[in-house]
Parts: sequence; C-alpha cells; structure tokens
Amino acid sequence: MIDEATLLNSGCGAKCDGKDPASFRIYYEQLPHNYYTCAEDAWTVDTGSYPTVATVELRYSPRCRTAWARSYSGNATYKVDSRYLSGAHRVTMVEDTHVWNWTAMVDDANLQAQACIWPSGPYTWTCTKWY
Repeated sequence: MIDEATLLNSGCGAKCDGKDPASFRIYYEQLPHNYYTCAEDAWTVDTGSYPTVATVELRYSPRCRTAWARSYSGNATYKVDSRYLSGAHRVTMVEDTHVWNWTAMVDDANLQAQACIWPSGPYTWTCTKWY
C-alpha cells in the first residue's frame, strides 16, 4: 500500500517499474476495494510515427508518476526508455505488438521517459520527445 501523501510527492516510484499500468493496483485507506490503477488517469504526452505504417504513444500517469509506451500498430517492436535528468540511461521496457498493446511501466518521478517504435521492414526506431 502507498499512502496518499507518498503518492502525491513521489508517485509509486520504482515499485511500479515493470508493472502493467492497467492492472497494477495502488491501494489507499487500507481497504481491499479502494485502489487505483495507473492507467485510470493516464494521458498521451506525445506520439511518434511512420505515417500509415506504425505509431507509438508515450503515456503518463500523473497520480502514479509513471510512463509507458502504447501502440496499436501491427508487426512492430516498441519500447519505453527511462533516464535520469543527467541523461544517463536508467531502464528500458520492450514489447512486441503481437503480444500486448503497451509496455510495462517505468518510474517517471524526477526522471524522463521516451517511447519508440520499430516497425518490421526497412525502418529504424522513431521516438517521441523526452518527457
């Protein structure tokens, strides 16, 4: 359980690294039916795409202070990269569109995240801005 003050100040932190934003529950008030998922308040920060080929979104949850990549493009690999404010790499979560439509989350409290996609064929990574 993460108390409301902690959630407001730092999000769920590294506890959310590698978790599914649609199913990872953050409980409050110590009751089993009082929880949030990070996907509930998420919004799309930026989009990266090869027009008509593949698109990736960088999703962000202000409540959890987490980020992840989401794509509905077929036959592509996509990822979310997390880095420290210094620019040093922190962690990467990678997914294939044949498996899920989004990656696992990365902590984004006082960090930066970027989503990228690589469609199959003669392409390279195309990415969102860092956020």
